[in-house]
Amino acid sequence: MIDVSKLSGISVSVLALLVGGVAVAQAEPAASDTSGTAASGDTIVAHSEAQVAAPGLPADPVAIAIQDALDMPGQLIIGEVAVSGTTVQDVYQARGYQPVWLSQPDAEARIDDLIGLFEAAHLEGLEPHHYFVDELAGLRPDQAVEAQAAFDMLLTHAVARYASDIDRGRLTPSSLSRDFDFDRPSIDYPSVLSDVATAPDAGDHLLSLAPSHPEYRGLRDALVVAREVADAGGWPTVPDMPTLRPGERSPVVPAIRARLHATGEYAEGAAAAAAPADTAPDPLLTPASTASRAETATLPVPAVHIETDDAPVDQTLFDDDLVLAVERFQEAHGLDVDGVIGPRTLAALNVTADQRVDQIVATMERWRWLPNDLGDGYIMVNLPDYRLQIVDQGVPVRSMDVIVGRRDRQTPLFSSALTYLEFNPTWTIPTSIAYNDYLPRLIDDPSYLRSQNIRVYSGWHNGAQEILSEHVDWERVGSGIRQYMLRQAPGPGNSLGRVKFMMDNNFSVYLHDTPTRSLFGRTHRSFSSGCVRVQDPMWLADYLLNDLDDWSVARRESILATGRTARVNMPAPMPLHLVYHTAWLDAAGQPVYREDVYGIDRMVTNALRDQRPGRIELALAG
Repeated sequence: MIDVSKLSGISVSVLALLVGGVAVAQAEPAASDTSGTAASGDTIVAHSEAQVAAPGLPADPVAIAIQDALDMPGQLIIGEVAVSGTTVQDVYQARGYQPVWLSQPDAEARIDDLIGLFEAAHLEGLEPHHYFVDELAGLRPDQAVEAQAAFDMLLTHAVARYASDIDRGRLTPSSLSRDFDFDRPSIDYPSVLSDVATAPDAGDHLLSLAPSHPEYRGLRDALVVAREVADAGGWPTVPDMPTLRPGERSPVVPAIRARLHATGEYAEGAAAAAAPADTAPDPLLTPASTASRAETATLPVPAVHIETDDAPVDQTLFDDDLVLAVERFQEAHGLDVDGVIGPRTLAALNVTADQRVDQIVATMERWRWLPNDLGDGYIMVNLPDYRLQIVDQGVPVRSMDVIVGRRDRQTPLFSSALTYLEFNPTWTIPTSIAYNDYLPRLIDDPSYLRSQNIRVYSGWHNGAQEILSEHVDWERVGSGIRQYMLRQAPGPGNSLGRVKFMMDNNFSVYLHDTPTRSLFGRTHRSFSSGCVRVQDPMWLADYLLNDLDDWSVARRESILATGRTARVNMPAPMPLHLVYHTAWLDAAGQPVYREDVYGIDRMVTNALRDQRPGRIELALAG
């Protein structure tokens, strides 16, 4: 018997079979750990030539090795990579255990293409080592049957993992937060692997599983350049300072000027004043659309020192040119465009290039949680941008401001569909809001609910009796307020305004009008208790109901005038996506960023960094 520990690319802890005199090894299922190396106690399993010749086994020696390896009990270990037995078993069983890659007529070119794609995984916001490029490189030169079987299975495992990561994302949203609810369909791995194996360009076919939305493609380009900037050292930082207003002087002004010069917002003299804010050049962050899968763009980092043939700049004066640059920066980062450098603008100036890379990667990951098909027409609410956008056949119809949940009552992320509208709605107050917001007020003033047109019912069941809040000892009730149902009647002061937009979801969240219009004047609009307040609800209502034969502004106004609650079903459901995109490209191709208001970027980034797939662990659940 051949000493398997001396086979190139395979150790005794690797795949194991004895096939026609060739030995391969597989660890016992209980003998593996998560330390990154194979555990001791490996078992060598021998198969005689008579067994190899038994009826029903594939004739190809590599296929025999694959079948024997997958028929063994326990976890399959290849080159200290724990392979998903279920996924790989399904793939090979569907093809009679024939090799997926080595059996192709253009096997070498196809394999080169796939490994090149894995090596360039960072261009998609993924990690090359998650696809076992080193292990594949170690196995590939070995021509022994068992090495070829191991290589083919490991490449299958890597392709399946890449397909899952680029299509569905590397993370399971619901495992990160109960506020994330995306129901993605499972992947048919045998079909996907077969398509990749036979496609004219295997790498391009695998890449086609990524989100097809132009915004995702723009982030892919921006990531190439942002990484280049980070690798070149990023941009200067700005020291802490008091709030700085236009026309003031400060020793920190040169640092501000250098920071904005580095990213293209600042250019001295008349050119700066003439350049429109939305077309200001950004030499560091203009997407490199021609970058290949295996390359990144090479762009110079502008020098911090500023030379000019014009009159010398007063280095400490916050002058007009620099104010314009600050306003451009504020516009691109969702800040108050006032030219004042306060705490929020200073914090945005000091976000590093590495952090911007993380932000782009995290946003790309969240794009993969969304359905592949957003809908012919759909509504997308981007929470950190506080904006709702209506899209029809890929063309934006209109956008409007929204108010979203506070940091302690975050609006959840999910995809659903609007199905009906309710005019003159009642508001059934969630128990958490009843306890946290209304109970303290009731303790102070038991008649408070009457002033808000809110009625109290003895319970949540049908037929519950209305009771007078003044007759309840609310201090004694305490947390027991949850047993009462509080419902606000329709009217001018109703918290939902005059219309709400309903969709199925697990959070009792919906879009709605609001009587508190002044908050739409704020730049940062995270004020609600979780639902989304829309700026122009009547326009949205008319748009959604436009295809009803008898819908008109007059009918809508007559319904509102009754003061009674009325449900109007939509002619067809409208897909709705509540998303958290903190990075994208504007119409001019320039990067736009938003504050990580809920800390979700940080959450996703940390979870991605914690991933350690594939080294003696189950990388794909199958």
